[in-house]
Amino acid sequence: MAKLNVADLMRDLRTNARQGLCRASFLERSRKRAAYPGEQGLPLLGVGSSCGKPAFALPYPLTWTEENTLALEALARRYRGHVEYGHLAHLRHTATDRELAALQDWTPFGVVYLRAEYEHAAELLRDLVETLRPHDAPNGQERMTP
Repeated sequence: MAKLNVADLMRDLRTNARQGLCRASFLERSRKRAAYPGEQGLPLLGVGSSCGKPAFALPYPLTWTEENTLALEALARRYRGHVEYGHLAHLRHTATDRELAALQDWTPFGVVYLRAEYEHAAELLRDLVETLRPHDAPNGQERMTP
């Protein structure tokens, strides 16, 4: 059971974002975010503008299929959740209705927005990467993303 390592950075970014009219504070937050090494080999793209969750680039393109949506639903159940399908696929915790993750099928790579403070976030990130990996995608550290 582990939160993401980026949880402390996210808390700091949220706290300091309240200084909305301060250019120096904005530049400092941008520097910290850009310097972050990522999670589990996935680069931190930034922070979701509407959800405030850290966004990580998947190491492959994400194209939704019957097979991977069923696999995502099975994974959600393992984490006591369910999937809501809107513009994005959202994994929500059933008991609390709290959003744990959102997945975006951007080209040339997929994006995972993940609640960094969730107590199983590290495991969920690992499992999402493996569950959604296309059969023809590399399985190592090779990347097609920035």
